[in-house]
Amino acid sequence: MSLSSINTDVCIVGGGSVGALLALHLAHITNLSVHLIEQQSYDDVCADPRHIALAASTVDTMTQLGIDCATLGYPIKQIHVSDTGHLGQCRLQASELNVPALGYVVSLSALTRQLHLQLGDHPQVIVHYQNSIAFHEHSNGHHHIASDTQQWVSQYCVVAAGNSQRMPWLLKTEIQKDYGQYGVVANIKVAGNGPQRYRHTTAFERFTKTGPLAMLPIEDDTYNMLWSMTQDQAKAFLAHSSATQCRLVQEAFGTRLGRFTQMDSPVMFPLRLTQQQSLHQGIIVLGNASQTLHPIAGQGFNLAHRDVVALVRLLADKHPPLDIAETYRKARARDRQSTIQVTDWLLHSFSHELLPFVLPRNLGLLAMQKSRWLRQWFARLAMGYR
Repeated sequence: MSLSSINTDVCIVGGGSVGALLALHLAHITNLSVHLIEQQSYDDVCADPRHIALAASTVDTMTQLGIDCATLGYPIKQIHVSDTGHLGQCRLQASELNVPALGYVVSLSALTRQLHLQLGDHPQVIVHYQNSIAFHEHSNGHHHIASDTQQWVSQYCVVAAGNSQRMPWLLKTEIQKDYGQYGVVANIKVAGNGPQRYRHTTAFERFTKTGPLAMLPIEDDTYNMLWSMTQDQAKAFLAHSSATQCRLVQEAFGTRLGRFTQMDSPVMFPLRLTQQQSLHQGIIVLGNASQTLHPIAGQGFNLAHRDVVALVRLLADKHPPLDIAETYRKARARDRQSTIQVTDWLLHSFSHELLPFVLPRNLGLLAMQKSRWLRQWFARLAMGYR
């Protein structure tokens, strides 16, 4: 049985937060017809339990698209960086830059749902749920894409699906660097007896002996924790009771927030730098479909946001479909590489207890805390302004 065919300007494979953001951005500033193809149902694609930190520049774009991040999470008015067992620490504050927040911590589920709801206001965008792409061919200057029930013919094809293992025939994954670490993620509750200046609107980056420990505020008494450690350490941590897990976090993090009282079902996952490329001519790959980073700097989604902005500019200018993928790749290479290098540098510099590493990093943190100019410069980088 032959499948019905749909002609469109842009096909986006992957309807998660990045794919939906691209579709919405295109709907706001172009008249291109867009078909967003998602393997999961609406409820499933909007059920991602993770929380992410959106830099201020990403929030700016969301605001322009009608997304109010203040309704989706907590503002980050302060970032506190410290090194366990050493004097070095600094605080980056929104008030020093006369801005309301350095960014926002949002529920990825709430963000994705809001993006999809906004897409309903734009008839030029059609979303196809529960469609798993099984075929792609590029011929006669067009992309021919098919699922089991539908096929599309488009000028441009974009892959924004984060899990390339669902489409091994479309994307090739190359593990560029295995960090030898696992991330342990959980929501952790805290009793309200810590200093008031740190509560609710402070994001923490604590460098511990096992690896970076990040805390993001998600509720009045709850933080989203990401702690890096070896695979054996992660397995041992997950085997402990909630009370023991809270005690271990307390020993590594300290008492700035007060007393940790409960941890909800921690999970572990490997931390790797991966880069993925298309196996077919002319396909544009962006977001986590293109690269996944170590979460130490919280730049994954923010880098994907800049991918989206750059691609929208090219599509708005109606860049020739034949070479847009290569033009886009070259345009994004510098930002991607510099973000990867900064992430690697942070991880390398703060993962050693040898004096040649300990002394410079603590002097750097202390210098930043003493210098308003350095704090403002680094805060603007954290906000995504380059």
